[in-house]
Amino acid sequence: MTMKNTTRRNSFARSLWIVFAIAAMAIFMIVLKNFFFSMGNEPSITALELQTSSPSSDLSPTSRPAQIEKTKGPAKTEDVLILVNKAHKLPDDYTIDLATIESVKVDKVLIDDLKAMRKAAQKENISIRMESAYRTKAEQEKTFNNAVSEYVKQGLLRNTAVERAKQVAALPGYSEHETGLAIDFSFEGHAEKQAKMWNWLRENAYKYGFILRYPEGAKHITGYTYEPWHYRYVGKQHAKAIYNQGLVLEEYLSGVGINGV
Repeated sequence: MTMKNTTRRNSFARSLWIVFAIAAMAIFMIVLKNFFFSMGNEPSITALELQTSSPSSDLSPTSRPAQIEKTKGPAKTEDVLILVNKAHKLPDDYTIDLATIESVKVDKVLIDDLKAMRKAAQKENISIRMESAYRTKAEQEKTFNNAVSEYVKQGLLRNTAVERAKQVAALPGYSEHETGLAIDFSFEGHAEKQAKMWNWLRENAYKYGFILRYPEGAKHITGYTYEPWHYRYVGKQHAKAIYNQGLVLEEYLSGVGINGV
């Protein structure tokens, strides 16, 4: 047998094996697909989309700025959980439906719960006084600059004063007050009334959707020292969970994800 004939025969054999392999693979795929259909387990597009779009529960809030920036405002339940802190800037296109109560403005989403909370406190002879709530970006800039000026008056160099101010006041664009969801409760000049109010809020505010935003011992997470006057609206369901578990908002979001529970 010549070398040429042997080569042709080997080539023909390889071609047969390739055709056989392709046919076998096609039969296997058909059988497999029919099996899934018969069991009702064929993965749906919706399920796949959810698997790829849902944030992992072990991600920290600081690793999810893109999801947070998609929030436009608290029109939906989960939007009251928007995270704004030193690491998370409020989106420039954030919109708010404001309502006025006494001399302050707040997001309309919390107005009913705020009124109910004040009414409940009044029944226990506790007055709830709001010192500050919604601020525009310009107003927040003024607040921050005032803090800087105070430190400069104390003799600090401006650069040092700016860094010190960052510990007690937020830069414009990074303040919860710009969301309309944060309220400072204060009785300036009335220490006894203020103490009673803060004690009542600490024990009862969660029932109406508010959480103490900067509790003691959480500066390493929130970025701010204890502020007994600063409360943040997150809705009753989330406030109750945060209160019962002794968490701050950052911890809660890292556990349940930005879309809530």
